Amino acid sequence: MTENLAIRITKMVIELHRRGYTSLYLYPGMSASGMNWRFQIGHLIDGKWPSPRCITTGSIRTEDEVVWAKDNSSVGLLADGFESYFSQELEGTKSESTEYSIWFDSVVDGLDDNEVLAFYADYDTKHKHLLKIAPGYNGN
Repeated sequence: MTENLAIRITKMVIELHRRGYTSLYLYPGMSASGMNWRFQIGHLIDGKWPSPRCITTGSIRTEDEVVWAKDNSSVGLLADGFESYFSQELEGTKSESTEYSIWFDSVVDGLDDNEVLAFYADYDTKHKHLLKIAPGYNGN
């Protein structure tokens, strides 16, 4: 079964962590209607997220497109496109693993096949409780 774009974007962040961009965070959630997966990708600031150093945001359904990757059919191609499209925002940001990147990678590793990660919505979400233990989360 092909993974949907939301899952590929989530795994793309792990791939970018593996490439050394460990200060990147993903803050995903669901729209009020439950039809769109929303996301913010940005840089941790002093280990905190979400932050004003947002690189991109988006709202997608199942197979929408993203501006940074003409071919989004795989995690690797998404990561290649992200790295190329946002090269100025990523310049000089490679670092050793962060507490967040280790935590995030383990959270995603624990998801069921084809399970979409969502930390927020206008209703209870399966993953909201994870924010209580998320390193650096500075939301409510």
